[in-house]
Amino acid sequence: MRKPRTRHGFTLLEIMMAVGILGFSVVIILGNVRHSLRLDRLGRQSLIASQAAQLKLEEILNSMEEGSKNKSDIDITDREGTFKAWPWLSYKVVVADAEPEIFQEVELEDLLSVQITVSWHDSVRREYTLSHLTVKEGEFR
Repeated sequence: MRKPRTRHGFTLLEIMMAVGILGFSVVIILGNVRHSLRLDRLGRQSLIASQAAQLKLEEILNSMEEGSKNKSDIDITDREGTFKAWPWLSYKVVVADAEPEIFQEVELEDLLSVQITVSWHDSVRREYTLSHLTVKEGEFR
């Protein structure tokens, strides 16, 4: 009578299947990590761009308050440029009379639109635009 054989290990086929599954899993995980890092970088850049636009808006509004009671007479000298703290960011400022179509029923003679566009180059050109309406004359806020 023969004794049943006891098995003490894995076959070559089992090991190859395990290595294949492990390799496939690693490739999927590394692809997701790479994508996550790219999204993280884009998120940080967008956050910095929004903060830079807000800082520029505050600088413009403060100059409007200090310079003249009639905000339509304000001359903004640096309408385009780069930020000292973030040299990879450029900005463009547009100050004009407010003419949004959604306010058709409201008198817009007293409103001024300030629009700041912050742009940067990643793999493509990206932009963040901040728009603000303010009163031309009188007290602000």
